[in-house]
Amino acid sequence: MLGDPTVAGVVILSETSLHAELAATAALAGKHVFVEKPLGVGAQDASEIAAAVEKAGVLFNAVTLAHRLAQHLSSRKTSSRATLEDRARPRFVLQ
Repeated sequence: MLGDPTVAGVVILSETSLHAELAATAALAGKHVFVEKPLGVGAQDASEIAAAVEKAGVLFNAVTLAHRLAQHLSSRKTSSRATLEDRARPRFVLQ
């Protein structure tokens, strides 16, 4: 999936202890990253994610109730990466 150019971003809904590793890997693969809160098990996890996101220059946000967002996105079909990015940008800016 990370090598697929039609995938613009990932939503990470794993165990908290895996968030940093998965988010950093996805960011460094050039994917926008959205992680369900909490970011990780400590400040080191947050720092690792921040460093990878900054290095890759991708969008990042920590979201609450991301499983609902993932369900919404999976229910919609997109035909291109540009279409997904255009639709995803405003929807993922959750505070």
